Amino acid sequence: MNTMKMAFSICIALIVTVVALVAGEVNINVLFKPEDCQRTAQSGDYVTVTYVAFLADESGNERFDNTDNTGPVNFRLNDKKSTAMQGWHQGLEGACLREKREVLIPAGQLTLNHRLPNSKPPPKGKDVGYTFEVRNIQDSPPAENLFKKMDFDENKEISKDEMKAYLSKQGLGGMREEETLDGAINNIFENKDHDRSNSLSSNEFFGHNAHEEL
Repeated sequence: MNTMKMAFSICIALIVTVVALVAGEVNINVLFKPEDCQRTAQSGDYVTVTYVAFLADESGNERFDNTDNTGPVNFRLNDKKSTAMQGWHQGLEGACLREKREVLIPAGQLTLNHRLPNSKPPPKGKDVGYTFEVRNIQDSPPAENLFKKMDFDENKEISKDEMKAYLSKQGLGGMREEETLDGAINNIFENKDHDRSNSLSSNEFFGHNAHEEL
C-alpha cells in the first residue's frame, strides 16, 4: 500500500512539473530543508550556491553544467543589475541556509544575459532544471575567491606550495612566520585533503569553509 502511495505521489509531482513548464512557469521543488532554519534568502541578500544543471525533457535529465570544478557561485538576489537568470532569483527566494531545491525553468523564461563567472548559459529553446544547495546568505558581498587566487597554475587544485606562496605575498614572510604558516597550512590540509592527494580541490576547499581558516 505504501509503495502504491509513493508511486502515486511521484506521478502527481511529475504531472505538476510538466503542467508548470507547459504553462511557462518556474517550478520549485524543495528537496531538503533544515529544521533549524535561522535565515532565509530575501531580496538584496548575497546568496552563494552550488548547483547541477540539467535538461528538463525526455533526454533523461542530461547535465550541461555544474559547480563541481569551479566552486560555488554568488549573486545578489533580485538585483536588477544581476546577470543571473530570473528563474534563479525566483527559485531561491525564501530558501534556508543549507536548503536544497530543484528549480525547473521553462525555455520561455531563459535569458541571454546569464553571464555569471564560470557558469555556462542554458541551451536555447530547452526547458532546464537546476538542483541548488544554498551555501551562504549574507548582507554584504563575499570575500574574493581565494581558491582562484591561490591556483597559480590554473589546474583547479591548490598545492601546499601554492597556498604558501599566496599567503607569503600577504606579508607573512620571515623564518618564524614561515614556521607558523607551515603549521597552519599542514593543519588545513590535514582537515580538508580528504583523498590525501596533497592538493585541495574546489569542493574540498569550499566545502568546509577553508577560506575562513585563512
